[in-house]
Amino acid sequence: MEKIQSKNPELSTVSEQNDMSLLNLDEACRFLRIGRCSLYQLINANKLRTVKIGGRRLVSINALKEYVSSLERTARENGNFGC
Repeated sequence: MEKIQSKNPELSTVSEQNDMSLLNLDEACRFLRIGRCSLYQLINANKLRTVKIGGRRLVSINALKEYVSSLERTARENGNFGC
């Protein structure tokens, strides 16, 4: 897994955190390599689980991995997985 730099100085990289670690939306965007609008579309379509703590919306690494797994599963079912 590629290492994603966190803005939080206490967190060296996303890949070194456990699956229950929470990322802010900017970090989640970098993890998925998508823009903020695309991330909000996934959230609003209930394709990506998030939590809210106070006024902050956060995404667990586990939720991000589950989303990517669902994309892979869909690609396999449609015959679009791999070359």
